[in-house]
Amino acid sequence: MTALKGIVLASVALASFPGHADAGIFRTGNDLWATCNTPQSNPDFYQKYYQCSGYIIGAVDSLELSSAIEGRGECIPATANVGQITDIVIAYLRDKPAKRSLMAPNVIALAMNEAFSCRMLPAPALK
Repeated sequence: MTALKGIVLASVALASFPGHADAGIFRTGNDLWATCNTPQSNPDFYQKYYQCSGYIIGAVDSLELSSAIEGRGECIPATANVGQITDIVIAYLRDKPAKRSLMAPNVIALAMNEAFSCRMLPAPALK
């Protein structure tokens, strides 16, 4: 996936979420779970799925760039696609409800770390 595609997806996803004045621009894992867990029978399913996926991919692109700049190297294999990465994060949110109170980007990093045996964020940032 190109960085531009990730930026576009993230911009679209972030623009469609209402802001939280007291929480800054970052959403919690609970917020992300609510969006990503929309049932297929819901008329807004596709809109919610693309919001979910766009947010996740934007965060992953940002985390990958940060990892590369800080010398930790790449985490996500080049063969991983948007659907697979989204599925990994949704499964992580489903299987680890205690982590949903963390900021959404941290939850996404933890899911990628677990799935691909890498470190997208330094350990202190994930506590």
